[in-house]
Amino acid sequence: RSLGVSAWGMSLLRMPAHWDGYPDHEHAEDGQEEAYVMLEGSAVLYAGDESWTLEPGTIARVGAAQRRKLVPGSNGATLLVLGGTPGKPYTPSSM
Repeated sequence: RSLGVSAWGMSLLRMPAHWDGYPDHEHAEDGQEEAYVMLEGSAVLYAGDESWTLEPGTIARVGAAQRRKLVPGSNGATLLVLGGTPGKPYTPSSM
């Protein structure tokens, strides 16, 4: 937001080891897609009935209607989170 980006948003997410506070959520109502870029540590991305281990350099995209949750590994996790709604300007969420 401070960069003046109007079509998508980004945030740096730092999670401690094994933190379970990242919400299990989806964005079906607002249509926001998200992409996660793993920078440090590791995490498991749970999306629906599947899961993927994210390690540094991994990029994962999750569609708006897909439920998702991130759980960091034993060294925690630092991710760049990119989000936006196709065809709409970015509106910051309260999450």
